Amino acid sequence: MKNIKLTEGPIMKNMLLFALPMMAGNFLQQIYNIADMFIVGRFIGSDALAAVGSAYTLMTFLTSLIIGLCMGSGAIFSKWYGAGQEEEMKQDIKLSFLFIGGVTVVVTLLVFPGTDSILHLLSVPDDIYLLMRGYVESFFGRVGGAPCNVAAAVAKLGGNSMMITQLGSDAFGDKIINEIRKAGVDTSAVLRSDKANTSLAFVALKEDGNRDFSFYRKPGADMLFEAENLKEEWFDNGGIFHFCSVALVPSPMRDAHIKALEFAEKHDVFISFDPNLRFMLWEDRQLLHDTVLAFMK
Repeated sequence: MKNIKLTEGPIMKNMLLFALPMMAGNFLQQIYNIADMFIVGRFIGSDALAAVGSAYTLMTFLTSLIIGLCMGSGAIFSKWYGAGQEEEMKQDIKLSFLFIGGVTVVVTLLVFPGTDSILHLLSVPDDIYLLMRGYVESFFGRVGGAPCNVAAAVAKLGGNSMMITQLGSDAFGDKIINEIRKAGVDTSAVLRSDKANTSLAFVALKEDGNRDFSFYRKPGADMLFEAENLKEEWFDNGGIFHFCSVALVPSPMRDAHIKALEFAEKHDVFISFDPNLRFMLWEDRQLLHDTVLAFMK
């Protein structure tokens, strides 16, 4: 690879060669934005197009803040590199990663709970407010799922609740554990696995207001939860055992639920079953039908 020195030779030529990749990147970003708005406007509607266009200013501001910090750090690196002081350059690279990472976390924590205030400050019209809010918040992860929601609700109402599941040894699993702990849910029965990632669900609102689900669990760590991992002592204190059909697809997790039901019946635990039908998770709808009926008996 040819080594180009910006401090030697024709200045204009070298600067253009240096700037061309960045110009190309910005051009491709604009093409993406145009395509995004074209698809939204053509296939979703004018209100959705207005929401995307309005959200673009906010998202550009947030990303430009981080990009600006990166560019400023680059100027410092260049100074040390040009002076031949590599140790100082390496030290500043480490500090900049820590600083920019910290700023990113702070901005995320401020923007996420303050989304409504920001949108009001931008005077977003009422007719596109919910659409824009949904578009902006689509960049943030949510912790949920029927059993998790029930456990969190019980804990917030002052009861004792525990989650029995398995998560991947990844950032998504870390987030789920941290969030449900904050809600007061006991996570001592939440296992971690290196064999699969944490299951994910992407939820979008359709034009009629109903939700559209896309699941990523082929398999997910929860599906690999085995019956032998269950402890009978988890069912000693009575209460309620709540589960749904999402956990009953053919997998080790299904067998674990059968054993959990045996423990629940043995200890007179009230059993709550939410059919919660998610057809896209079942290759055979007849099997779903038969499974739900079998577990309702």
